[in-house]
Amino acid sequence: MNPPPSAAVPLALRCLAAAASLVVLPVHANLLVNGSFEAGSFTPDVHGVQDLGIGAPGPLPLAGWTLFVGDVFWVGNGNTYGIAASDGVRSMSLYDPFRPLVRVGSVQQTIASTIGTAYELSFDVGASASFPGTTGMRVQAAGQSADFYNRGGNGWQHHTWSFTAIDTSTVVYFVGLAGDGYIGLDNAVLTAAAVPEPATAALLSAGLGLALLRRRSVAGQADGATS
Repeated sequence: MNPPPSAAVPLALRCLAAAASLVVLPVHANLLVNGSFEAGSFTPDVHGVQDLGIGAPGPLPLAGWTLFVGDVFWVGNGNTYGIAASDGVRSMSLYDPFRPLVRVGSVQQTIASTIGTAYELSFDVGASASFPGTTGMRVQAAGQSADFYNRGGNGWQHHTWSFTAIDTSTVVYFVGLAGDGYIGLDNAVLTAAAVPEPATAALLSAGLGLALLRRRSVAGQADGATS
């Protein structure tokens, strides 16, 4: 008497399940350099911040980033404004409270990308009780954009946004929009959408094939028993 189909689990499928459990997908590294604004030549003023200048696109003294337009501040923990980074000990402000004619600023970074691949960008938008009010910024990449705000008046709010690459090189922008003296940016992380590793894909294909063969085998046994 043959066992019911639910009990007849082939040894091959058991081995496949065991092998699949050993396959570990790699942890996707941050594609942005210095996404938490920690690395670089930080020279704070008496307030614990560093004015990174105004003008056209150009290099900044922090690794990975360039100035897109406007004015930005590099902010260290322990500053006189009471602003603490959301990740590490430094963060960015896309606003200059001392230059009212300039005010908002923006930073950018170029990454290598794969056409048609989806990317996820996560980041924190900061607000401060020293500069009350809503803060906001626009993120742009691959001809796409979205606006994000922190309406809490203090602290950090985490946001995520996705875009699809249209070229082999993509510029990611963070552009200050709204704020009354401060627009915080920190903890920027960019990752590509996860795709199965070749070994995982092969195991899945093999599993589907074995499952199909098993169904055919069970069906054949059932037909033989009724004939």
